[in-house]
Amino acid sequence: MAYNFSSIFNTLQILQYLVDINNFLYKIVVCKKGVQVNKKQIDFEIRPIFQPSDEICKMFADIDIACGSSDEPDLRLLCRNLDKEYLKIWNQEKNVFAFAAYKSEEIIGFTTGFLRGKNIFTNALYVIPEYQGYGIGSKLLNTAECASSFVAQNMELFPLGGSFGFYQNRGYKNVLVLGRIKKVKELQKTSGVIPVFQWCPQMQTKLNVKFDTDVLKQKYQPIFVYVNGQQQIDGVAIRMQNGKNKVAVNTGKKTLSEYCKQELVNALSRSL
Repeated sequence: MAYNFSSIFNTLQILQYLVDINNFLYKIVVCKKGVQVNKKQIDFEIRPIFQPSDEICKMFADIDIACGSSDEPDLRLLCRNLDKEYLKIWNQEKNVFAFAAYKSEEIIGFTTGFLRGKNIFTNALYVIPEYQGYGIGSKLLNTAECASSFVAQNMELFPLGGSFGFYQNRGYKNVLVLGRIKKVKELQKTSGVIPVFQWCPQMQTKLNVKFDTDVLKQKYQPIFVYVNGQQQIDGVAIRMQNGKNKVAVNTGKKTLSEYCKQELVNALSRSL
């Protein structure tokens, strides 16, 4: 079979041209709305959400719709039952993550995703329009990337129109999949305290502390691990169903173990 490489090259050039136009228009529209203009900082906190609920999923759906995702053809039909769709994904997919941006006790943005093989697929990243431009979306994305890097190699997503520039500026590359542009980024390994939304086998091989893994396998329990620079787990903390915390750390280095334990306890106290 003979390939017309000139035609293929021209097609790729056209696709890149369209992406560049989209990014240019994104900057014009966003700047015109004042989103990228320097604003007074607002106080917000990013928290992991371990337990799915009708209330949380309803909040997610409301923000999703407020951001205009329901204008996309493939999402328009889901608009009426979007909260149920979020709950369905949460219950059926493996290693689902969910982070929400809180201003006091109000959710003003969120991101969700799940593990697919060795990659994390982000299926939502939204911030209420009036709070866009404060770095909330960037903070949500960065938090999800750090937590995901322990179990995944890449993060991938299909961006909505107008958001190509946002992801491109954060190191995401374009990959053409069935006529759609997917954004993909290789995740850099990080250390420190990260949330675990579902215990998986590869975590067991990295565990440097004695802990009842049957307890860790319980779904929807807040779990945090302390990951060292060698990507080994030096500490584990979980909130039990009775409300009590269970914490275990590697006691090899006393100073580090005390710091590790305190960080894990602090993370549990801030979690939902």
